[in-house]
Amino acid sequence: MERDTKRDQVLDDYRAVMDIPAGRRLLWHITCKARAFHLSMTGNSWTFFNEGRRSVGLEVLDEMQTASRPLWRQIEDECAKPDAKDRNVEVKYAGSRETGRPE
Repeated sequence: MERDTKRDQVLDDYRAVMDIPAGRRLLWHITCKARAFHLSMTGNSWTFFNEGRRSVGLEVLDEMQTASRPLWRQIEDECAKPDAKDRNVEVKYAGSRETGRPE
């Protein structure tokens, strides 16, 4: 029973953060920095590092979507679309294409 209460509190916290513009931008920024929307394969051992980082981003993404799909859609509308006026985080490759290491 206590575990459900903790889980509910985490989801409530996500909703509270997602409910304000700065929170939505921050969660989008974290998800992008984690490279949740990119492949992590480099062809060398940096793949493991990249996949670990991506895994955290995917967990955050899953928590946001579980907490509130409508607020997640709002984050996409505000931050992900190239023509969104509130977009402040670019999705770009955050590492050397040759080595996969972060720059």
